Amino acid sequence: KLSHILGVELIMKDEASSAFALGGNKIRSVEYLLGDAADWDTLILAGGCHSNFIRAATAAAQHLDKKVQCAFYGSEPTASHGNFHLIQLTEAAYRFSGSDERDSAETLAEDMKRTAEAAGQRVKLVPRGGALPESVFAFYKLQDELEKQTGSAWLDHLVVPVGTGTTLA
Repeated sequence: KLSHILGVELIMKDEASSAFALGGNKIRSVEYLLGDAADWDTLILAGGCHSNFIRAATAAAQHLDKKVQCAFYGSEPTASHGNFHLIQLTEAAYRFSGSDERDSAETLAEDMKRTAEAAGQRVKLVPRGGALPESVFAFYKLQDELEKQTGSAWLDHLVVPVGTGTTLA
């Protein structure tokens, strides 16, 4: 009905509840970020304790039998709920920076990386939101998927809800 009202063909792609760990579109970037899993044994993730991305990446890395450490900004919540509760149910280690500055998660993650490497671990560090080239490539590949699904190489408009912006990069 909305297509008719707007006078355009409107296609909606809902990835909110897709497949692995209910990761939604986060699984797109996780797939590429963990593609080099043979090169590391410990994944360090930086961000917020309620991050959908960190929850999905933690589940995927542990599925691959990898160690996971999470570097969170802020302080540990007094009540465990949502994504943080799900992360706590895994074997992931986690620490909080004590600062509400989001960048403090990356600083903490760098410290955790140095400690892990000094202990002989091979580490992959992923900043907030998975903001690495592999994540961007995952969303670039979405164009191929849309082309197969719609039969068209180009769409006139693409509207994407985003959080950290990796989807748009």
